[in-house]
Amino acid sequence: MTQTIAGVYYYPATSQSEEVSLTVSGDVFNVVLCDKVLVTSIQTRLSIAARVPGVPLEIVFKDGGKFIAASSKDRINPLKSKAEKLESSWLTAIVCTVLVPCFIWLFVTVVIPKMAEMSVRLLPDSVAISMGDQSFYVIEKAFLEETELDKTLQESVVKQWNMALEQLALDKKKYTIHFFKSDYFGANAFALPNGKVVITDELLQLLEDKPDAILAILLHEIAHVEYQHSMRLVAHSMANTIALAVVFGDMDGFADVFLGIGAALWENAFSREMESQADEYAFKHLIALGKSPAAFAQAMEILMEQRARTSERSKNSKSTENTVLQYLSTHPDTQQRIDKAKSYQ
Repeated sequence: MTQTIAGVYYYPATSQSEEVSLTVSGDVFNVVLCDKVLVTSIQTRLSIAARVPGVPLEIVFKDGGKFIAASSKDRINPLKSKAEKLESSWLTAIVCTVLVPCFIWLFVTVVIPKMAEMSVRLLPDSVAISMGDQSFYVIEKAFLEETELDKTLQESVVKQWNMALEQLALDKKKYTIHFFKSDYFGANAFALPNGKVVITDELLQLLEDKPDAILAILLHEIAHVEYQHSMRLVAHSMANTIALAVVFGDMDGFADVFLGIGAALWENAFSREMESQADEYAFKHLIALGKSPAAFAQAMEILMEQRARTSERSKNSKSTENTVLQYLSTHPDTQQRIDKAKSYQ
């Protein structure tokens, strides 16, 4: 059986080409131009390019001459390759359309978080220290101002802080408390992965006569460090960004991944699981210190009441609203957490 395929023949070592036909009879290949055989060869003395769906047949002869089929549908073997069969199958296309997004979702929501958590546990302490120091430097310069708290209140909070660290056998060199005024953060508290805990004047002034409520918030922030929540958050963010860059081909965005680490840390966008874990830590250690978990609920209730009053006063003033109670905006499901603290045994 002889097969004829139309195409173009490119002469070796020149740019000259001719429209020809390729005849294949058994293992003999002939390039024919107007009934004249230009090239003849057996199959073992030529090279046939691998089949790629949508790409025309390409044959390279021993002397360097090249034949390229005019149509991508023409093949030496009339049977389609596996790739071509899959490409032309509607069932395959539908299955891939469904499975690929499912695979990406599974990879991003299950595989990457697990891998990120494993990688965080393997990191040396020096990484968390360095990341925390650098982030603290940026945050302090950009968003924090020198505290205006009364010295007596500062000393009272520090005394309570040191007592808690000592009774809970926490490293005093690692865990340090810092007071700042902040128009950006408003009433807030947050912890960096190196153990630095920042609490703002605005938050302390709201809870000034509720020392146990202040302690509850500080314990909550310590929990984020103990469970490496910030490091896990950064690892998740970096892994997701890199994975999506690989999938969609935007490898140039890697620099943005590392530049965004600081932002991820101070936004404190912890998951519900992380917040619940930190709450549990605070409740448990409040009891260990002879305090009631209800102190945490009290802190949240005061913040909610203040937010309601501030929201009412500043309906038409977005700037004012942004300076108050950022803590609640980064710690969702407040009422559920209040109820849990009150009922915690």
